[in-house]
Amino acid sequence: MPDDQMDWTPPPRPEWVARFNDEGRHMDIRNLVPLDPEELIATARRATGFDNFGDERWREPFHILVKSLEEEAELNFFGRLMARSDVLNWLKALLGIRAAFQAAPEIADEVIDRPLFIAAVPRSGSSILFELLSLDPDLGSPLQWEMMFPYPPPEKASFATDPRIEACQHLITQWGRVAPSFSSIHQMDARLPNECIFAQAACFTSEYFPSQFQLPKLHGIPGDQGRLGLLLRLLQAGAAGAAMA
Repeated sequence: MPDDQMDWTPPPRPEWVARFNDEGRHMDIRNLVPLDPEELIATARRATGFDNFGDERWREPFHILVKSLEEEAELNFFGRLMARSDVLNWLKALLGIRAAFQAAPEIADEVIDRPLFIAAVPRSGSSILFELLSLDPDLGSPLQWEMMFPYPPPEKASFATDPRIEACQHLITQWGRVAPSFSSIHQMDARLPNECIFAQAACFTSEYFPSQFQLPKLHGIPGDQGRLGLLLRLLQAGAAGAAMA
């Protein structure tokens, strides 16, 4: 083993997860919980009622991601459910972003003026620095729930009570219930700001997916800054009321 690598054994799964996966041992889980690119796209379109994903830059990395989830991630029964849910949520987010711009083309005129960037290596405190900066009322920092569910654009009157907050909270804390050690690594909360790794998940060119699933071939894929800009313009034009930074 190279000197810069450590031998690591994952802790036992929670009993409820182990029992759930055990129930799937003799089921055809690949067909029961499909990870087929075209079926996922059709399901997202049917769920949202929208058809337009915009330009096609997302499609190739999306197909690569789904192929990797199927062939590389070694997903168990519950893992396939989480992966399918995750991918569908980001497909629906991408459709929603495009629908918002079609309904209100003036969003494209929003200017992201002098954004702040934090450049750091992982586990160096960048997240808490980002959270501290977000406390400045003159800086708009996209919250996790806004990025996961950007459509319809949040409304100022219901910004603090939007039902999508609860939905996002349940989904992002699910990782801590499935793998309790995850909660000791990174705090997850729907009302906390999150970084570009999360905002770019709907582009399918983010480190988000390799950080959640075993996808070593996907590490290092560059993000789609153009589509990130669309999301920031959409949120800046919405309820937050502060310039996105």
